[in-house]
Amino acid sequence: MKKIFIFIFVFIAISLVGCGQIDSSGQIVNSDDGDIFCTAEAKLCPDGTFVARDSNNNCEFSPCSELIICDEATQCPDNFKCYKFVEKDLAMCYQGNPCSQCDSHQCNIAESYPMQVFCK
Repeated sequence: MKKIFIFIFVFIAISLVGCGQIDSSGQIVNSDDGDIFCTAEAKLCPDGTFVARDSNNNCEFSPCSELIICDEATQCPDNFKCYKFVEKDLAMCYQGNPCSQCDSHQCNIAESYPMQVFCK
């Protein structure tokens, strides 16, 4: 089963390269009509969200959202939680696993408000 997925991936990659040219920025330019396709990469933003490359902006990553500072008066939007990383001065709204912000990707989280994140 794994071999089938690898074969399909390689086939798609070869097909895309055959339809255009890959330049040094990771763009695939379709030589027939000039369409630009970007490599499928994602960038982790400081608030835990991800952004993709933008084919309308020379395949640069889309900008990250501004950080939302949270406290008792300012609640986080849906799907975000309020975390205070020990190394940072302010608590912020974060989506996803806050341990991914730690170099080791491991942390302890103290149940409080805001939740305290201690990187290991």
